[in-house]
This record gives sequence, structure tokens and C-alpha cells, in this order.
Amino acid sequence: MKVRVRGNWRDLGAFIRLPLVRSLRIRRAGALKPPADLLRALTDRLHPGRLDLVIRDMRSETDKVRTYTLISAPDARQKQLPVFRAGQYLSVELEIGGIRVTRPYSISSSPAEAAEQGFLELTVQRREGFAALHIWDQWRPGVRVSSSGPLGEFSYEPLRDRPRLVFLAGGCGITPFRSLWRDIRANHPEVHCTILYGAGREEELVFRAELEALAASFPEQFLVHFVLAEPNPGWRGETGLLTAGLIRRLTGPGDERSFFISGPPGMHRYLAAELAGFGLPPGRMRTEACGEEQVALRPDFPAAAAGQTFTLLVGRGDSRHSIPARGDETVLSALERAGLAPPSQCRSGICGWCRSLLVSGRVFVLPEADGRRQADRRFGYFHPCSSYPLSDLEIRVPDNPLSLAAVNQSEP
Repeated sequence: MKVRVRGNWRDLGAFIRLPLVRSLRIRRAGALKPPADLLRALTDRLHPGRLDLVIRDMRSETDKVRTYTLISAPDARQKQLPVFRAGQYLSVELEIGGIRVTRPYSISSSPAEAAEQGFLELTVQRREGFAALHIWDQWRPGVRVSSSGPLGEFSYEPLRDRPRLVFLAGGCGITPFRSLWRDIRANHPEVHCTILYGAGREEELVFRAELEALAASFPEQFLVHFVLAEPNPGWRGETGLLTAGLIRRLTGPGDERSFFISGPPGMHRYLAAELAGFGLPPGRMRTEACGEEQVALRPDFPAAAAGQTFTLLVGRGDSRHSIPARGDETVLSALERAGLAPPSQCRSGICGWCRSLLVSGRVFVLPEADGRRQADRRFGYFHPCSSYPLSDLEIRVPDNPLSLAAVNQSEP
């Protein structure tokens, strides 16, 4: 193929004239409207980036656990609830004391219930913290809730996972499993699940009646074992912790099985050590953390930093701010309290939405929640949601389009 070159100056002139020629052709063109982007419209309908919901009703699962049923708000952008995979979560937006924060909560209902009956369910445990207490105090039927679309990879995938599954749940970590076992029961009759659910006491077991009915009605597909660390008098079930020996005894060898783990961060570290001897290949274990990390209790965390308060010099756009941060709280928590938080979704170091630049100073990054790319580690980027200050810091954070100021400016 021959390429005709007319000369550097003539070619450069033709390139410079391109915008002018293009604008003239557009003005001379007819009044035809551009064709609708049908693919974009379908994508926005199936996978909206933001959901406008309203609480239809709520119910108590235990004294400290509630399930909230949400439906699309009457004036919602989305006309129907989005498609999602069992085991995913929503990142809920909350306005607390004039500060807008986000918190992830697993969807405890099934995809079929969203598609066929038009509702989602979130199950929330009452615990000390910025968000959970606010939800328990403020969420009632009729209250509007904004959230992200469904997120997360804690899902059963037939191309990746074995047809024999082991679910290891701790406390309120049972919530994504409820979505999973309902979906598996409806759509994957070839899958066999063994569910080991650990809790403190009998009254703390969430979805106990449903789990017992599941095991009784479909014993060929579901085995359920409750394991209590502090058994009540007369308890006839398993006791203690989810040790390697207990898991082997109740589930058999780990070969040709996929393990799903959901519970507090301490449970994840404990089970990582217990399952080390199972020889599981990469990808055979899926994890989902719930609850805040008590970082001061970790043996690998510098104890001296826990009781200190450091200064964060925060750059955001053209502004600079100086704010305090405790050594035992994440950098993201300190930024949220000051109204300077970057976008965030997972709060477990994986999704990368809160990715920020560490200009100077030292942070402790949770090893099991360090989802940074190698390039980010090399050039000083970090995830504030899984990082704790060990000194005064200078950081640069991205603008948050969902900050309170941005939301207020967008309102008519």
C-alpha cells in the first residue's frame, strides 16, 4: 500500500483545519437525530451505577439483627431493580451529621426475588460504630435509601467453583450465604452445600429457622451445622470454634471442594491458618469480610501507634486541609469525619475506589486487604479504607462526586 505524503507543512495545515471542516459539515448536515444508543440504554437498565430505593418494611431476626426490605422509589432513575449475582453487596450512602459516608451491606435476598417480586433485602447488625447505629435509629418504612449498584465477587461461578461447596459463616457473616443458598436451591440442583455457622450463643443465630427448614427439606443438597462458642445449657449441637479438625470431620477432605468464608476480620485470619493444611489450590477459597477490624488487637500492628493522634495534611483539588486521625482508625474514617472522604465502596482494600496518593509519612496496610497493584505500591498509592496512620501524613485524595457539597449543588 502506497501512502501519499504531500509535504510536512501541507499535512500539518490539513490536520489543523480538521475541526473547522468538521464543524462546517455538521452545520450543513440535516436535522436528523443521532440513533439511540440501545446498548448503553440496556446496560444502564440492567446495571445502574446508583439505586434510589425506599424501605417497604423491616423485621427483627434477633435482638441485634434486623432485615430491611427495599423497593425502587416511585421517582427512581431505575425503572426496575438491577440484575445481580447471589452473594453481592450494595454500598449504602448515609448522611450522618452533615457528612456523607458509605457502608457496604450484603444483599441477603436472592436475585430471583429482585427480578420477579421487585425487592432487595439488607440484614444489618446493631453494633458500636458510625453507621450501624444510625441505620437502626433512622431506617423505618418509607425512608429513602441511596446506594451503589450491586458489587463484589463473592459468588458461585460454575466455571470456577467445584459443585461441592463449604460455607463457613461467623456471626452476621451469614447474610450473603442466604442469597447464595436460595439461588443455588433454585438454579443449581447439581451443587451440594455444607454450611458451618459459628456464633457465640444460641439466640445470636440469624436465619436459624430457615436453615433448619432448608436442611430438613433438601437433605441431599444441604447439610447445616451450628457451632456455638458459648453454648447454652442443654445445647446438643457442635461447640467451640471452626477448627481444622471440626471442618474435616463435618465436611470431609478439602479436595474437589470450594470454600466460601464470610465473617469478621479476626475470623478470616484464624481460618486462613486453620485451612493452610488443606492444600487448597489458588481460587478454591472465596472470602467476604464484615464488620470493622480491631486493629489494635492484631499482633502485627505497632502497639505504640494505637493510642496516638496524628495530623493528616489532605490535598483535594486546589484545597488543603489539616485534620486529626487516630492510630487505631483507618485513614478513610478520619477523612469521612472531616467531610473529605474520597469515593469508596468495599471498605476492604479491594475495589480501589478510594485510591489516594501518599506523599509522605507511614501507614500500616492490612496484609490480607492490600488490593493494590504492584505499580501503585511502587509509586506511593494506597487505599485509605485498609490503611492506618503510623505518623503524620501528607496525602492527596480524589474528589468525591457523591460528597454532600456535590449533591447539594446538583439539586434543583
